[in-house]
Amino acid sequence: HWMKKRIKKKHWMNDLVSHGTWLEGLGPKNKSEHKKNYYKYSQLPKGFYSPMVIIIFGNKVAQVIWSKQPFAFVLESKKIKDSFMQYFNYFWN
Repeated sequence: HWMKKRIKKKHWMNDLVSHGTWLEGLGPKNKSEHKKNYYKYSQLPKGFYSPMVIIIFGNKVAQVIWSKQPFAFVLESKKIKDSFMQYFNYFWN
């Protein structure tokens, strides 16, 4: 539900994920769908694994921990968002 609202509002989503993972339907070979869905993601280097996905939107950073019992939390702070964007841009480049 949230993803549909985000796309309708044309809000970009930046997603930093473990190597070899991506959102369903938005795999690495599907770049035209990325743009259409206002979605950017970057993968951690091979061998780095994190059960956590970081999603940055507006001044919010959502951290989703995928485990037997998934857990998520959202931080709202321009300072924190800017800090996470530095990580994202480093891995993106």
